[in-house]
Amino acid sequence: MAVVRVQRSMGWQAACGLALVAALGLPVTSLAQTLPEAVQMALETNPGLAAQRVQLEATGERRIQAAAIGRASVSADASVGAQEVWSRGRTLTGALTDENSTSTTPAQAGISASQPIWLGGRGAASMDEADARIRQAEERYRAAAILVVRDVVIAYADLRRDVRALEIRRANVATLTRQLEAATARFEVGEITRTDVAQVEARLAASRANLSVAESRIGASRAAIERLIGQQPSQLAPEIREAPLPATLDQAILMARSSNPDLLAARAGVDIARAGARVVEASTRPQASLQAFGGRSVNQGFNDNTGGQVSVQARVTVPLYTAGANASRVREAEAAATAARLATDDAERQVTERVGNGWRQLAAAREALAATRQQVAAARIAFEGAELEQSVGLRTTLDVLIQQQELLEAELSLASAERDVVVAGYQLAAAIGILTPEAVGLPVSAIPAANVPQAPEPSIIERPLIAAQRALDRSTGAVVVGQD
Repeated sequence: MAVVRVQRSMGWQAACGLALVAALGLPVTSLAQTLPEAVQMALETNPGLAAQRVQLEATGERRIQAAAIGRASVSADASVGAQEVWSRGRTLTGALTDENSTSTTPAQAGISASQPIWLGGRGAASMDEADARIRQAEERYRAAAILVVRDVVIAYADLRRDVRALEIRRANVATLTRQLEAATARFEVGEITRTDVAQVEARLAASRANLSVAESRIGASRAAIERLIGQQPSQLAPEIREAPLPATLDQAILMARSSNPDLLAARAGVDIARAGARVVEASTRPQASLQAFGGRSVNQGFNDNTGGQVSVQARVTVPLYTAGANASRVREAEAAATAARLATDDAERQVTERVGNGWRQLAAAREALAATRQQVAAARIAFEGAELEQSVGLRTTLDVLIQQQELLEAELSLASAERDVVVAGYQLAAAIGILTPEAVGLPVSAIPAANVPQAPEPSIIERPLIAAQRALDRSTGAVVVGQD
């Protein structure tokens, strides 16, 4: 009775929280684990999200690699070895006349440096491709974070629904137990038949079986949350904030076209393909570089002489004939860019479809919730009226059991309907791409930041050469195409 008084004074949500404590076997004094706290833990510990974050960091290395294309490269080479030359002379009769042998240990070392002067636009195109890949990886990371938040909310809502269903079935078992006691007493005084008692017994047995199923579902819901947050859930506060949604379907579709991470990743894929086509085109153009070499050698001619070499030269490479390979690679890259654009159009249609379906599902869930609430109110009145009418002989035991079953099903439907509204709202927010940590009361910084590396600044010597590359790209428009 103490629990009943608490439920009446604190309201349904507080009672559900206490019921969840009991269902999880936790003391009432344990700290509450709210939905924001559960989402925070999932964002910090979810291995799938961590994998996407590491993938983003790995993709960030593309920017450094692209920047290095137009910058100087220096390499060193050294070698040392042993050589021996010998000769033997013989007469016509085979007698040995003389034998000579000379040995040496030649060694050489050198340093070479190369600075690209013009790459036909390859450096700029490679940097654009790297930036597009990073944007795509960022959107995929954001999409993974959205899915984590959505999955935690769904698991949270499922557990709340299952706890509510458990309490409803426990109350139903208690009511049927009371009815069985009353029916047995009335049977003993001859007011009802054995059939009436058997009807109550059958309903009670079925209710106890359904109660066992409800208890098992609590365990499954706990396991789902544990998989997402990485530990056993403690007391979960029952409140779930409504998902932030636009006012109309048209606004939702427009917002999705500019916010959905899958769609933005597909658009980044178009930029990747276009930049890749520019990289391929650059390989068909003349390229110029400045090269320098300095080296020293010792004992190269079976003597103690030493030598050295220092050279600086400008080198120009012009592709003249590649048996059609260059033209084929250009056509392949252009076709890939076209395919990426068409795939983006298809992705936009799919996003529009998902948002439209999600909007309609949310509207249907809200209508179902309103109707179910009316159903519960009517079923409760019918059940209470049937009990009163039974006490004066106007209703049979079976009539009361039927009304009680209808009330039970209505209350279970209400718990599911409340869950469906929450889930539909958050699924729609995820489809739009606006399901950020802020939607559940967390700051945007709740998503762990990826350590995306930045390209190092060029040295003072490299800066004028890189500026010359950019000036050449702008002056020529990178339109000079090599012959094939």
